[in-house]
Amino acid sequence: PGSDQSPFAVLVKRLIESNEEMRAQVGKINRLVPQDDDKNRSLTLDSNTISSIEASIRNLDRLTKTFHEICSGLTTQILLLSDANERVSTQDIENIAYQACDKVYKKEDSGPYESLWDSMHETLSTLTTISNSLETGSYDSTPTEQNSKQSVYLIAEQFKTSINQSDLIRSKLELKEEELLDVKKTLKIKHDELSELNIRLSLNEKKIESLQKEFEDKDNKYKQMLEEVKIDGQKKIKQCEEAITVLQNDNEQLEQEKTALKERLKQLTKNKLVDDLMQKKIGGTLKTSTTDERVSLHPQLSSPSVADGSFVSTTNEQETAALRNTVRLLKDEIWHLKMNRASVELAKLEIPTPITKINEIADIYKSSTLLLN
Repeated sequence: PGSDQSPFAVLVKRLIESNEEMRAQVGKINRLVPQDDDKNRSLTLDSNTISSIEASIRNLDRLTKTFHEICSGLTTQILLLSDANERVSTQDIENIAYQACDKVYKKEDSGPYESLWDSMHETLSTLTTISNSLETGSYDSTPTEQNSKQSVYLIAEQFKTSINQSDLIRSKLELKEEELLDVKKTLKIKHDELSELNIRLSLNEKKIESLQKEFEDKDNKYKQMLEEVKIDGQKKIKQCEEAITVLQNDNEQLEQEKTALKERLKQLTKNKLVDDLMQKKIGGTLKTSTTDERVSLHPQLSSPSVADGSFVSTTNEQETAALRNTVRLLKDEIWHLKMNRASVELAKLEIPTPITKINEIADIYKSSTLLLN
């Protein structure tokens, strides 16, 4: 408020008045400084003036940052107020100013009363001095200085041109560097792909080696099995040949037995015929004498005697045929028993008999059957 006479309120009023004076001096300086299109007039500043201007810039920067901190703190305090009509007290504003100065000025802080006022006063004094010097022409340069300054301008333009060219070259180099980076990335990707392909190739080679080794093992195993099968086949063929030899021997023995049986059958047949003839003769003699004695009594009995002789002959033939059938049946039974035994022995061999051997056995069986019949 305008009626507030506290020290901080007085400081704020003085700062506001100094700010107005400083704005007036800045406007005056802007009017006195040569414009860009005025090439006939130039200014020359001494080192003290330049140092004063740099100090003023630092002071203005500190003042700006301090006022910004104070405004931020006041905004926070206003937001914390519960009543919209309530105002922030002067004491709170002063505390915020102390905190802001401590934050901005740091070691050079002397409180808002000294730090803020000193910065404002030094800046205002520097601007007033510069405006007065510009008004009196203290900073105006001589023709020699202007010529040298023009030379400096030319050199500056050349330097600026060289800088632009260097910037252009730098941009081209940056583009080349980017392209080089892209090439490096591409090369890295290709290298990674090549590494992956090498890994796959090594894995495939290992698989091929393992498969080749497995194939060789299987090949050796099959060769060994083939050799074993050949040996077993040779053994079984030998067993078959031995069995065929045994069968042939049995067949020869059967042939011999058959021949002996035939001879015996012939002998038995002869003996039987002789016995039958003898019995027939004896019976005929007896019947003839009996017939002569009884011919007168029984003439009708002569025809049965003749029939009796033919009946005896038929009976002998039937007995002979029965004996032959019995012998043949016995031989067939013996042959079947031997063939069954040979079949059992062949079945134990567990391999199929070659076709030639089967044909030989069939021929032997066929010839044996024909001989028996």
